[in-house]
Amino acid sequence: MTRVVKNLASSRLRTVTLYCTLLVTAMASGPANTATKQESPEREYDFRGAVLGMPLAQFREMPFPDLSAEPKTKLFCSSDEETKNIENGLFFFLDSAKEAAGVVECRYYTPEYVGSGWQDAYLSIGTRGASKNVTYDFVPDPQDKIARLYSIVVSAYAIGASSAMDGLRGKFGTPTSVRIGTVQNRMGATFDHTSAVWANHLSMILFDNPSGDVDTMVIVYTEVRLSGYVEQTEKKIEGPSSSKM
Repeated sequence: MTRVVKNLASSRLRTVTLYCTLLVTAMASGPANTATKQESPEREYDFRGAVLGMPLAQFREMPFPDLSAEPKTKLFCSSDEETKNIENGLFFFLDSAKEAAGVVECRYYTPEYVGSGWQDAYLSIGTRGASKNVTYDFVPDPQDKIARLYSIVVSAYAIGASSAMDGLRGKFGTPTSVRIGTVQNRMGATFDHTSAVWANHLSMILFDNPSGDVDTMVIVYTEVRLSGYVEQTEKKIEGPSSSKM
């Protein structure tokens, strides 16, 4: 069975993912936002060569983006037979509903510096940032049954947030929306918080900093149509909320 990591960061990740889901639902059902000017034609967003909507088979053929820095990096997916009984550091963030919906999660791992297990491979984020982990989620497309990429979640060190934001602006243009405020931890300390969204009717990106803890930022890439399909499928599997009240 796939192991599910349950901690503060993953809880925050679920909150961020829910926020994305709400935005996706609004975009899928609402009228076009003519007030927002996109700097380029609508297209599927991408991260380091992984394009939302691409088939899993094509993704598996891609080389690791930072292979020169991490030459022993290997891609593991939750559907791979070799991951089923492994207990050496491989984790996937799938819950039972997503597994039942046919979602496959993939992550890059590199051998541990000490020991015989695996650890998350680092990816460069912008010019000065590095990832903590990156998850790529695929689901069978209801139109052709081909597993396609519908979600990329990048958890990275917040010290590179400024560089990441600059990189996103340089690649995708002005954000559709930006929210700047403060967040407070349990000790009462407050920190600046920035949330930015790039969105069209094909896909969207959410930048959230800090996220989960003050040292972490999250960037979520979401394919609108397939994410909507996953959401509806999960609801059918889980049943109505009232059944659990």
